[in-house]
Amino acid sequence: MASSTVPGWVESLRIVLRESVGPSYSVMEQAGKARLQVRFRNGNRKTTTLDYEWQKANSRKITEEVEEIARLLNGGRSWDEVVAVIKRKTSTAPIPADEPQPDLLLRAFDIWSVDYMYKQTRKIEKSTLDGQYAKARKRLSEVSNAANAHDLLIKAGQCWEPGIRVRQQVIRTLAKFLRWGVSQDSDYILDSTKWEPKPKGNLSEYIGEKSFQTRVKSVEPTVALEDDEILGIINSLPVDSKHPRDRRSAKQWQFALQLMSTFGLRPGEIYFLEVRVVKGQFQVWCNYQKKNDTSLGKPRRVHALPPEWLKEWNLVDRIQNMTEDDLPVKTSANVGEACRKYLSGKPVWKAIKENKAIIPYSFRHGWSLRSHLDFGLSDTVSAKAMGHTVAVHNQIYSQYITEGLMDEAIEKGINYRNLTKDIK
Repeated sequence: MASSTVPGWVESLRIVLRESVGPSYSVMEQAGKARLQVRFRNGNRKTTTLDYEWQKANSRKITEEVEEIARLLNGGRSWDEVVAVIKRKTSTAPIPADEPQPDLLLRAFDIWSVDYMYKQTRKIEKSTLDGQYAKARKRLSEVSNAANAHDLLIKAGQCWEPGIRVRQQVIRTLAKFLRWGVSQDSDYILDSTKWEPKPKGNLSEYIGEKSFQTRVKSVEPTVALEDDEILGIINSLPVDSKHPRDRRSAKQWQFALQLMSTFGLRPGEIYFLEVRVVKGQFQVWCNYQKKNDTSLGKPRRVHALPPEWLKEWNLVDRIQNMTEDDLPVKTSANVGEACRKYLSGKPVWKAIKENKAIIPYSFRHGWSLRSHLDFGLSDTVSAKAMGHTVAVHNQIYSQYITEGLMDEAIEKGINYRNLTKDIK
């Protein structure tokens, strides 16, 4: 009886695989397709059909597929996860390079934003997922008939003026998504020959430059609230309203505004405060960690300016005993936007807003202005207390120094010189 012979290319294929991934991986033919069998250390065996015809022309592709499966398994993926990855890759491969792939792009974006960025790596907060990323996905759905990365990013920016913030955010978010899609992190869910965008920092042709009119508007500073204005707004809230719901909201927002004003907090930071006892002294700390693409902020100690508000509003005790009912209800919406909506109908806020372009951040800005003009803190100290860099601090807050404030600061400096002249 004559023994069956194995084709030379099959023998060569098996030798290559034994050397690259070991004897636990074996390939054979089944119904005209390449079939892979993997033997695990516990004796279990798993098999799957590869999406390649069992022929010599595909030997290199079969080898690369088996090596990829071995890499994923050795990296800790389960068998079912590996099979899902391989099926996902091969199911998208036959699409011609110039044919739109809207379903693939949206599916990949959801995997990246929800599963990878939010759930798996925790690189973004829920608010970012529901805000900036949701906006980018909506725009992606509108331009997903693009032929490639360049076409997609060109189309994505066309509905906004060049250079404005929302256009920057959407373009950068989509470019970041595409970089992930063509990388090993995504198991190469997108074809790099088609969807690889330009490197980070080279997106200017998609973002564009602001027009002269837009640049003029953008340099107009957001106004800081002064102390008497802050007190006027806080004291005007209807904390004694006959309506329980209005009374509760007023007390919650009053407390929130007291915290923002006293410690120079961002609106969203009011939920991350704690009191620590250090060397017998009470200190207030903010544990919010601001995230961006490259770094994660650190908890910081915050300081009461003026210190009288800390005592007048009994903030240390209230922070120590704070419950969810003491602050406005957290929603998926931006806290600053929720604050703006609440204050928009309040008479004192409206009266001030008629003459000054105030926003909820104006309470935080008031702390910065106060720290320099009333307490003489340097930009380095103020920036550290507020949780941002000196460069950011100077870029934002130098705009507040109007001629009137300059006169006031110079007068205080002269008075200080006169008071200390005899002492020297």
